[in-house]
Amino acid sequence: MSLPVRLHTTAPPEQVLAAIRDDARRWRRGAVPEHLRKQGMSRVKAKVSGDRFTLSMPTNYELSEDVVLRGRVIPHDPGGAAVVGECAVNGSVAWLLIPAAALLVTGELGIAAGLVFLASGRAIGDMFTKRQIERGENDVARYLVRCLEATVATLDVAAPANAPDSRGMDKQTSRQLIARVDAVLWEVWDPIGVNHEPLARDEYSSYAPDVAALLRAGAADAEIERHLSAIVLDRMGMSWVNPERTRRTLAALRAIAVAALPPSDASLP
Repeated sequence: MSLPVRLHTTAPPEQVLAAIRDDARRWRRGAVPEHLRKQGMSRVKAKVSGDRFTLSMPTNYELSEDVVLRGRVIPHDPGGAAVVGECAVNGSVAWLLIPAAALLVTGELGIAAGLVFLASGRAIGDMFTKRQIERGENDVARYLVRCLEATVATLDVAAPANAPDSRGMDKQTSRQLIARVDAVLWEVWDPIGVNHEPLARDEYSSYAPDVAALLRAGAADAEIERHLSAIVLDRMGMSWVNPERTRRTLAALRAIAVAALPPSDASLP
């Protein structure tokens, strides 16, 4: 099993692939969160070949698991592109290689037993990392998915500033709404409690476009609440949703919707 990724954008496949390639330059310039940098990961490496892409985080440490996001960008009917992929563990856990090799060299462990030891260590380590990924608990997998989501979300608001969207909202207003939603998610929602850490400022940014789209569509509070809860429980792998924080988040979102949207869009159905 692995962590699946399913995204859609109105941009054509070639534009999505180009954006992934271009954004990799930004991911190499210090945008990596501090907790990952402490693990020796300072950049996201992107490789694009044909309609396929790979995202990974090389580490400065030799003894570590290798988590990779592999995917494809394909045409989506009736238009745009679908981005499909999955995060999975790519390599083995190498932290057992050194002691096993030492035992083999010193003769304390037979060759056959040593090979079994190595294979078992690799299997156990891979199973642990795979389980983390399945449950959305692996920090590297979550960050790679977040990078991809942010790139795809940006494409949907990258048209000329005065071009209207399907609901008559010009792109500049749409971007402003997304920015305000992002601020609410960071300042009020903050389900994992990181808004005291400036380096984590983009933690929820990839979720803002979808929440803004719900506001533009005039979604009821219950629908937005279900969407936010699904992010917390399914995407973040948490076991509990704070109802009071959710209530305050909905109130803040409704306030910015009333201020930013025409009355027919901001009103409850």
